[in-house]
Amino acid sequence: MRLIKLPAFTIMETILVMVVTAILIGFSYSAYLLISRSYQSFNTKNKHMMTVLQLDKLLKKDFIQARLITLEDQHLVFHADSVVTDYEFRPDYITRTRGLTDTFYVQSTVPVTAFEELRSDSSPTGPDNKIDDLRLTVLLQKQKIPYHYHKLYSSENLFQPSTDAIH
Repeated sequence: MRLIKLPAFTIMETILVMVVTAILIGFSYSAYLLISRSYQSFNTKNKHMMTVLQLDKLLKKDFIQARLITLEDQHLVFHADSVVTDYEFRPDYITRTRGLTDTFYVQSTVPVTAFEELRSDSSPTGPDNKIDDLRLTVLLQKQKIPYHYHKLYSSENLFQPSTDAIH
């Protein structure tokens, strides 16, 4: 009887290949988890940044388009020619109502308002609660980002004739 030798791997070679393969799979999985978490963190940060940028864009637009800005019951109200826009500032979110309501989930400080650069505790607004200055700090990724908005009124918007005036 003649023994036929078939070419094959030994058990030691097979085990060695399996160990090396397991190590490579472990490294690949760890790298995948690291990249996946990094990508998720990047997306979350960009989503929050986009929310803050959108809020900033809308506040700037509303300040420019407003004919009059008033402070009514802790709401900032922008009066344009035919549209009224209302902002409500809460510690964890800001709502903007202009027909539809937009909610911006950003943490912010209490807004500081003023009229004609006069800042006092007794009268932070002008006559009839007019506003021309808004300072707001937004918290993004544990960093404070200050925002400042200023409205330049035309004399037409500031002058309101009184019915009691003598001409």
